[in-house]
Amino acid sequence: MDFAQNQIRLVQSKTGKTIAVPLRAELGAFLMKLRRKAGAVKPSAPIWPDEAKRYEQFDAGVFSNEFYEDVLLPAGLVPRRTHQAKKKGEATNGRRKDFAWHVKKSSHVNL
Repeated sequence: MDFAQNQIRLVQSKTGKTIAVPLRAELGAFLMKLRRKAGAVKPSAPIWPDEAKRYEQFDAGVFSNEFYEDVLLPAGLVPRRTHQAKKKGEATNGRRKDFAWHVKKSSHVNL
């Protein structure tokens, strides 16, 4: 997070290329408020320390499943998964899902 420039900078893991994503002023202000609330002093300190601990403990899989169930499914972007299909990463019809949200641990961002 670069609050001075009001953007998120990501580094692509395959190419090493840096991507700057501008933030709307309202989102930047909201994230700054969360940062202050968390007591984040260093620029690299996470805004959500508890979630950062969960990420370190469980890796990205738990967040991927939560994103699928809490965001993608209610938005109608993906089919409901059965327990077995969810475990295999497949849709309930047995085919691979058409939509994927993937985060690699090596390219995480402290938000």
